[in-house]
Amino acid sequence: MGAGENFLILNFLDDYFEAALLRTDFSKKNLVLISLEKENYESRDKFKKIFRRAFPMRSYKVILALDSKRAFTGHWNVSLVRDNREGKVTQADLENFVSRAIWKVFDNGRKMSGSQLGLNDADSLLVDTRIYDFKIDGRRVIDPLKHDGGKFDVSLSQTFTSRLFMEQMRSMLPKRAKLAFIVESGVAASRLLSHMDNKKNFIFAKVMKDETDIFISKKERKNPEEDRSFVSFLDYFEWGANDFYRDLGKEIAAEPEIAEAIAETFFTKELSLALERRLENILSEKMMTLNRGLANAATVAKCDLVYPEREFFIKL
Repeated sequence: MGAGENFLILNFLDDYFEAALLRTDFSKKNLVLISLEKENYESRDKFKKIFRRAFPMRSYKVILALDSKRAFTGHWNVSLVRDNREGKVTQADLENFVSRAIWKVFDNGRKMSGSQLGLNDADSLLVDTRIYDFKIDGRRVIDPLKHDGGKFDVSLSQTFTSRLFMEQMRSMLPKRAKLAFIVESGVAASRLLSHMDNKKNFIFAKVMKDETDIFISKKERKNPEEDRSFVSFLDYFEWGANDFYRDLGKEIAAEPEIAEAIAETFFTKELSLALERRLENILSEKMMTLNRGLANAATVAKCDLVYPEREFFIKL
């Protein structure tokens, strides 16, 4: 990525999406958020309007951050044996290893994506492949071309989505826009957390409007050939931000929208001490549903560490 690039990030959530415009200057390590807006999924015209208005007369790149109903990401470790063990790994060797690793897990990834997204094989489309790590004879290496050895391990991920969805997205992009990459947002966040915290196992909870999606990160690998459990979508339960604000509204005799505003005021410490204490007790009680759901997910996943999505709690 060069300096001075423009990005449109579309973050797909329950029944709405967020569109963020970013201008970057990587040479100066500078990133500027130009605008952020939310839109409901009413029609394709919403997307066309955003694509058309983004960076007028300038080229830009599009990043699609999809929820787990729209994308599946699987992580694998693939072991391969080098035919010729003599000499350092060549560029041809490296390209051959990567290609073989991708195709070795492709069928399994497509089946998993079909199960998560409710698609048949023909409708499931591979849209992104990421290589994260190389090992040669069990040793992690940064540049495989500087090493020799016989056993080659590749750590990679593959992301799948609906073929129809991608055709629709591409058909709406103007000529000056280019699709940069696609991620399953919850998995991407979980992977980032796994690098920030050396704890072996954890679950990440992404709280949305009407449900909470659960993602799992596990470092141990029972099957060194293919380990989907490294970072993946686990499950969801039907409780979200709307439930929280609806229940809070009932307690304080207010509409959910008013309850949301009051909750935000509470966390900015702009209430009287008496009202603050009353709300603190009510908020703690209403969070019990989420806490029980997370505790149950942690038990099923055999994880002691839980990361709830900070955005929901900060917004509160």
